[in-house]
Amino acid sequence: NDILDYSKIESGKLSLENIGFKLQSIVDETIGMLEHLAHAKGIKLESNLPSDISETILLGDPIRLKQILLNLIGNGIKFTDVGSVRLNVELESKSENGINILIQVIDTGKGIESSQLEKIFDKFDQEDKSISRNYGGTGLGLSICKKLVHLQGGRIYAESEWAKGSTFSVHLYFDTGEVDEYGVKMEEKNIELDFKGKSLLLIDDDDLNHKLLKPTMDRWAMDFISAYDAIEGLEFAQKRHFDFVMVDLQLPGKDGKFVIESLARDSQFRLKTKVILCTANALVDQFKPEFLQLVDATIFKPFTEQDIADALTGRLILMDSKRESMKKPHELYSLENFKVYAGGDSLILIQFLESFIESNSESLEQLGSLAKQKDYVNIGEVAHKMKNTFGQLEAVSVLRHLIALEQLVEKTLPEEEVKRHIKKTITHSKNVFAALRKEIDKLVTETQTSSP
Repeated sequence: NDILDYSKIESGKLSLENIGFKLQSIVDETIGMLEHLAHAKGIKLESNLPSDISETILLGDPIRLKQILLNLIGNGIKFTDVGSVRLNVELESKSENGINILIQVIDTGKGIESSQLEKIFDKFDQEDKSISRNYGGTGLGLSICKKLVHLQGGRIYAESEWAKGSTFSVHLYFDTGEVDEYGVKMEEKNIELDFKGKSLLLIDDDDLNHKLLKPTMDRWAMDFISAYDAIEGLEFAQKRHFDFVMVDLQLPGKDGKFVIESLARDSQFRLKTKVILCTANALVDQFKPEFLQLVDATIFKPFTEQDIADALTGRLILMDSKRESMKKPHELYSLENFKVYAGGDSLILIQFLESFIESNSESLEQLGSLAKQKDYVNIGEVAHKMKNTFGQLEAVSVLRHLIALEQLVEKTLPEEEVKRHIKKTITHSKNVFAALRKEIDKLVTETQTSSP
């Protein structure tokens, strides 16, 4: 997506919206998207937005402003291991028709060498070439920020002290308006979902995702077909027409990239079917623009029902708007996502929870067995799969260790670290299982009591 955005900017084809929005909404959504990442690293993510501008209606492009904040704050979290990342907004000046604001992202991270400060906004440039290897990323984020800021008539710069942290500053001017058009767009009640008679093929080896989506597809009156690997999925797609195909990136055997490229060879398929790539990691940023153009939308696991709706309706750029629960991470778990997928049906919710416990109990046994064999790559693969399901529950105590184990696919951690993370994963998972079994007992009792 970064690469495609950069290409649009370079060719002059990126146009900016000019609608009314509240800065408070953009800040809340940005923090809501990133807070779980900071929490998983044990650092604070803070924001300060003065009341004299938080509710002011600004005229501009809220999505591109959010993109700037996501890049800057995301970088701050990526390079900060101890301390905090803070978003600070100040009113610089105010006139009858508009305001000048200063947005600063301040972190206590590794800092940037003074000799590199001038280069960090250049495309494909990263301060240290090992960054891409250790942290991932395209090297385009800050360059896109700079171009988006300049397109809005503003300026951006960085100040840093090595080993003490960095401050990124953005100066922007906005005309003021009267109607919060963005807020109206984001109201769920104003989203019309008309999927009746449409069909969706899900190609994913994680059985829980199929179980979660089935009740939602039923409520939306959609024809829902499940496939669990690339070959099975391609066979279904070749036998009949689907309006939507959702493909997991990491599949056993042939991967999601193979599926999408195979489907794309049929020109009629490309005209009639929307392809949605879903993944639990950021490997998608390694793909070339030619491949990304074969995909109509990308969503990241764990996805919510709202994410699915946004992807199917083409409103993907708004996909993160309703992740309110991410603002206050739950140390043990939250049932919010499962309840939404279950559509308020307690029996379906019980099935979700039982399936969650069963599949992840098996995964825990796998982790223990793989650890004895020192099979680090497959430990990483199992952790990757578990991260999606525990992510649906926002079980932060488990997620922080799964994230560490998942890195074993890319690099080898010290053996003692692997053992520690596996031990913690097992301990915290069993705590979650025990609590969920109590939830199941409670739901069963409530269901029996309410039955005639």
